[in-house]
Amino acid sequence: MRSVARAKAAARGLELDIGNVRPGWFCVRLGDTLVQLRGAPAIRVKVERVQVRLTPWLSLRGVAVEGGEISIEGAPDTVMEQLKAWRAQRKSGDGEAGDAAGSAGLPIDVEDVSLVWNDVDPKALPQRVAGLYFERSAEVLRAGFASAELQSPWGSASANDVALELAATREGAVLRLAKVARVVGRLALSAPGEAAPSLQPVPAPGSAAEPTPPAASDPGGADDPTAAKTGRRGAERSRDLADWLAPFATQSWAKRSAELDALRRVARTFLADPAQIDVESVQLEIARGSSVLNVGPAPFQLRREGQVTSASFTPPAEKDGKRLTLNGRLPLDEGPIEISLEGGPISLQTLGIREGDFGLLGVSDTQLTLATRVELSPAGAIDIAASGHVSGLALAQAALAPEPLRDVDLTWGGQIQLDLGQRKFTIKNGELGLERVVVQLSGSVEAAGDDLQVGLRVDVPNTACQDLLLAAPPALLPQLQELKLGGTFALHSRVWLDSSDPKKTEVEWALENRCKVLETPEAVDPKRFRQPFQHFVTEADGRATELTTGPTTEHWVALSDITPNMETALIVCEDSRFFSHDGFDNKAIRDSILHNLRAGRFVRGASTLTMQLAKNLYLGREKTLSRKLQEAAFTLMLEERLSKEDILELYLNVVEFGPGIYGIRNAASHYFNSHPGELSLGQALYLGSVLPSPKANHFQEDGALRTRWAEHLQYLMRIARKINRISDDELEAGLGEHIVFGQAHPNSNSDFLFGTPLYELNDG
Repeated sequence: MRSVARAKAAARGLELDIGNVRPGWFCVRLGDTLVQLRGAPAIRVKVERVQVRLTPWLSLRGVAVEGGEISIEGAPDTVMEQLKAWRAQRKSGDGEAGDAAGSAGLPIDVEDVSLVWNDVDPKALPQRVAGLYFERSAEVLRAGFASAELQSPWGSASANDVALELAATREGAVLRLAKVARVVGRLALSAPGEAAPSLQPVPAPGSAAEPTPPAASDPGGADDPTAAKTGRRGAERSRDLADWLAPFATQSWAKRSAELDALRRVARTFLADPAQIDVESVQLEIARGSSVLNVGPAPFQLRREGQVTSASFTPPAEKDGKRLTLNGRLPLDEGPIEISLEGGPISLQTLGIREGDFGLLGVSDTQLTLATRVELSPAGAIDIAASGHVSGLALAQAALAPEPLRDVDLTWGGQIQLDLGQRKFTIKNGELGLERVVVQLSGSVEAAGDDLQVGLRVDVPNTACQDLLLAAPPALLPQLQELKLGGTFALHSRVWLDSSDPKKTEVEWALENRCKVLETPEAVDPKRFRQPFQHFVTEADGRATELTTGPTTEHWVALSDITPNMETALIVCEDSRFFSHDGFDNKAIRDSILHNLRAGRFVRGASTLTMQLAKNLYLGREKTLSRKLQEAAFTLMLEERLSKEDILELYLNVVEFGPGIYGIRNAASHYFNSHPGELSLGQALYLGSVLPSPKANHFQEDGALRTRWAEHLQYLMRIARKINRISDDELEAGLGEHIVFGQAHPNSNSDFLFGTPLYELNDG
């Protein structure tokens, strides 16, 4: 019996290793049988029980299989090639082929078999199918399974209660009808990569730590001391930008086209004409970190009619009958692939989105309308025409604001083309609307080898400034709800970048800010800074505390009592156009964008003294969109309500010069045992140079300034002379300074006692 079973199996290209044999009445029962496909070692089948049914003349009458496991080991391409070779081998044999052909209609009944597929890729996860069954007789050809779990590093898909009706052909079997009770798809989105900041502990005086000197503000086009380093890194950084900005730049349309052709072949081979697949319930789960966005459940249908397959995903309709529908069309010969997502308004809740998904709140009240059409041509051009509207949106995102944004009303539209053949991405007539504020976007990204050419344009048409305020949800501007603005605002910006030559990057930035403050909320009116006020600071140990400062307080120093060298230091180190801008330095913004794009990383900011003061006086240190927007509004308000001298005085008295060291009086005393009126040029420039990173230390153990930072201060002195902030004699004296921690300048006229100038003690 073993010999006959092995011979019959060999005629079908199979090898049997039979554990035990039990003869029965017109049948043979095989136990613990291992089945191997000849020439396909990746596939092994272990069967618990096989009943071979026989006629009275001992010919095969049917086979019944119960229990077992199909084990597949290998990459999908390898497995498919082995299966293809196995089928070809069966057809090419003489006697074996005839025997196999004669049993094409042999009744087979398979129940309760599982399948496990392990890819050789160590990153790949096992694929599992449980409860497989198969039934073949003269009347029917059915298959199915109880459950399946398919996994990948990017997500997973599961299906339950799958029933298939097949049709036999000379090439095998094709699918005529499929019914699926439930499918759940899970997609994991990786968060955008961010380079971790290079954080250093606060070094004590004399430690070896010495951060790189920051670039000075751009005083009339002075050279950037970091430019050489930036240039060296530009090419590799821009290559990173190319990979991040457009993954399609490294993908060829030929590869994608081959994948689509393979998909068409699979559909032509395994789908009957006509064919129908119905899934009663499809649930999609999109995860990003700990956040999940749910869509569904909703029915899904796939049809084949002639040389066209079509699919639709149809969430439930609203009470008024309106719904949102996803439809797709794939020709099985050549022709464009079409996808549409249209309908609404429909609530997010009706789509299956749950309260809290991706921070979405009030999903039952948020209405969504979409009109999106996508077409992929045979040449590899994807054309997208998209428009949409969402109203009543409520969103809780810590990156936007501490409190949820509510009643957001957004519209969008535009045309996008992604040419996979030419490797070019283009956006035309892009528009994003928030209430009465419109942002227009256009541009292109084109691959050239491994590099990219990027052209991008962003415009805000002339808009009433008050409309800007009203468009922002209250949670974005919590301190400015009573602010009233007049005037208009407009922006034109353009960027052009070739990653193969970052030095040729071009940036245009034209900001027309004609906004005027008409009414100021009393709680934030700058006039309150003309008298003592409460100011929140962070102590050296990281604790937040509140101190009283302002005119007439103990540590306050009037601008007239501060050396002009400090004004020079701020102009050189922080804000070269302080006296000529209105709080926003267009040239600094343009240059910041330019330098950062050329470097492929953040190397320069564009914050003015007034913007820094707004942060210090009104805002915390959280990095949110709310803080940035309020910073802009407070900057405008400070410039409107205060003189430039008032702003300088406020700035110097509240800014942080070191861990827990706030204000120019404390800074002068801590670093140089001096009074703000007695600081030398070098000492003032030192205080100005530490403002970007006040917790860093630049002194050696003996108190002398480190060589690298001393050279940086001399560089700043030359800039000060170049822009006529100091004379030749002052430059010569400054270059000869020897700056020491804790020591006043030799030319100082004041003696200090415990950090307090004697003339103040005498005055007291």
